[in-house]
Amino acid sequence: MPNLTHGQFLFYTEVCACSRDCYECNYNTHYPKKVMMQKTVYYYAFILIISVHAAHAYGRNIHRPKETALPTISVSWDYDKTSYQLQSSHLEFYPFFGIFDKPFFDANMLPKDAICYRKDPKKNVTGRTLNNLIASLLQEIKEKKRTYTNFKVITAKNFNRKQICGMMILKFNDYPFIIKLALESPQTFINPYCKGLDNVWFFPLGGGINRHLAGLTRIKNLQTIKQKLALHPQWATLIDVPRKWYWAPSESHWLDITGTNIGGLKTVHTKIPSTYCIVADEIESDESFNLFNNEQTTLALNICNYLDLWIDPHINNFMIEKNTNKIVIVDTEHFPSVVGIKEKVSFDSYTSWILYLMGKCAKDWFFRTKEERQSIQATHYSWQEFTKLT
Repeated sequence: MPNLTHGQFLFYTEVCACSRDCYECNYNTHYPKKVMMQKTVYYYAFILIISVHAAHAYGRNIHRPKETALPTISVSWDYDKTSYQLQSSHLEFYPFFGIFDKPFFDANMLPKDAICYRKDPKKNVTGRTLNNLIASLLQEIKEKKRTYTNFKVITAKNFNRKQICGMMILKFNDYPFIIKLALESPQTFINPYCKGLDNVWFFPLGGGINRHLAGLTRIKNLQTIKQKLALHPQWATLIDVPRKWYWAPSESHWLDITGTNIGGLKTVHTKIPSTYCIVADEIESDESFNLFNNEQTTLALNICNYLDLWIDPHINNFMIEKNTNKIVIVDTEHFPSVVGIKEKVSFDSYTSWILYLMGKCAKDWFFRTKEERQSIQATHYSWQEFTKLT
């Protein structure tokens, strides 16, 4: 590891051509300086935001009356009614009660029979084999191990090993598949500050959303964008997405979520899986899009605009697949859900995209009026209603 400043050390991740976050490649050969610079900027921006947030949260005048009807969610296990509460003006109906669709979840579970490899359809592995390996991984995680017998960690920046919560991305050692594993308990689900920076940013932007909830949008969104790409005369054969399936343990407990004063409703209730993962094709690539390649950034934004920004424009979301030379969109999380976009937007540069998000974050976090908050909190969008907004 190179000599790093304190801020750089906290965000140190080696990046190479074989994956976006590989811990085993040689630093001097693979690590791009621009990534180090970017992560340093993120670190100091985070310190600034936390400082301002502390002043905003604890600088309330003691004579100012408290809001008595703030949105509240209460979370418990499905087998134990001991609940944990979160009350916040940022909470909205849609992330908690509009995203999860159990019939869709069940219909898109990992198959038990043979699954052909993307890169070589003549080879396959059974879903039962993958299921057993993931179940063994869960046991190792519960034992708080840092390395795993059948998996290599790609990134764990949104995972808390001590509390066993958040999201971790891993690769099977012996099979060409990736998993995005999500785990929560009632205590951790209501805490946006214990699972990495992503959840801290998303909480005010997306109405209280976290990675656990956002991950549930990936497959439904994938199906929609694949259908839309198939209609494009040029991109139908040029752009692709990996196959994805849900997986959940056979004996998994669920989270009971009850909302109060949310979505204009007195009470509302749902259940979501406490543990699940997305199983996806591994994409072999020698090259990802580059932020300093104007042709690639223009193409990436054109794709995003065509898809109504339903995918994250982050430049590393676009990979050039080895052998096929197809452009593969690897992350299919529904971007408007994650950052709370409720209008049609488009961008002609990454600068304008970043400035838009910065402005929205500042507005949503610090500068909403009471009337704006109450208007937003009165909405109760379903998935179909929310996606029509963009």
